Amino acid sequence: MTKNVNDNEILATIVDLIRKKVLTLETSDKKTIITLTGSTETLSDQEKALIDIYINDFGDGKSLDLKSFGFFYKVQMTTARKFEKWSSYITNEINRKGLVYEHIGYGATGLLSLFSTLFTFGGFIITGLTGNPIFMLSFPLGITLSFSKTSAKCPSKKLAETINKWQAFKNFLSDYSQLEEAKITSIHLWEQYFVYAIALGVSDKVVKAYRKALDMGIIKDVDGMTNLVYSPIFNSGFSRSFNNLNSVVSKTNSRASSTIASSRSSSSSGEGGGFSSGSSGGGGSHGGGGGF
Repeated sequence: MTKNVNDNEILATIVDLIRKKVLTLETSDKKTIITLTGSTETLSDQEKALIDIYINDFGDGKSLDLKSFGFFYKVQMTTARKFEKWSSYITNEINRKGLVYEHIGYGATGLLSLFSTLFTFGGFIITGLTGNPIFMLSFPLGITLSFSKTSAKCPSKKLAETINKWQAFKNFLSDYSQLEEAKITSIHLWEQYFVYAIALGVSDKVVKAYRKALDMGIIKDVDGMTNLVYSPIFNSGFSRSFNNLNSVVSKTNSRASSTIASSRSSSSSGEGGGFSSGSSGGGGSHGGGGGF
């Protein structure tokens, strides 16, 4: 459901579309506008879904003025369902790659069964022997373990390896010294790192490292001109409007969650029909990306 869709995942996808020059983000004193400027034909389903939401539903079909977008705006159910559909695209891709949780083995299940029995019946026995009712507290723990043994899961080997790899990459992006040692000269690679950093919740670290690399002259000029001219991300215009974009993404995702929650509440009380939803397999942490 949409509450499981991480704001960072949505923000990273939109910024990646800006990096690919499918979208353009421009700002002035009164407006911050995100505009559809490139072709959408070769985009993935999840990329097309976000363009549909932010350009067509929230915008006028061509662009969206982030500054004039009212945060009091209620997300309609048709749009909220698109957030859920976007989430399902992510979930399906994760499952397709085998990045799933698996039921624990028979050995671990046996141990849970043993401890469940010990806590459940042991509490009664020890209470009877000692006369101290505090040992009855083990009874609910035993019941909990009894239910857990049928639903307990652990990451598959592939998922565990993937989590470790992404954690290592996050640590790399968060470490100024490692980024400095890597001596990344390509502006395009810095842009890609920035997109990943947004999803992982450490974009502020990459921005600071980029600025330092720029000051140190590590990032080379292209045809004698500064890289800032060629970057749709690392430029003063984008930096001024990034926080507005981050705020809009956070608010709209939250409002979509509220719309769906209200629908389900009405459904449970007999006032309306509910619907099923997927869940995100998100990778980033909440809190949006860091500003420039």
